[in-house]
Amino acid sequence: WPQITRAQKKEQLATSRIGFIFRMYHANTWWYEIVDLARKLILTGLITFVEKGSSVQVAVGVIVCFIVLMVNLELSPMYNTEVNRVGN
Repeated sequence: WPQITRAQKKEQLATSRIGFIFRMYHANTWWYEIVDLARKLILTGLITFVEKGSSVQVAVGVIVCFIVLMVNLELSPMYNTEVNRVGN
């Protein structure tokens, strides 16, 4: 059996503890969960500071959703393609 390095052991431990967060993503797009959390923060928190109750606030929300949708469709970060299309 090949020897497991200390770094590999740490990676296995981290994956066993928090792997559920990024398990649905392809290996090269594990970071997309951070992008999704940023989207949620913008749409639920930061957007409240944009001209409250105005059409500008709605437009900013729509633009953020559109940008994230285009990035999501381009990258297709998740294993399940159906989730990629409707995930946002």
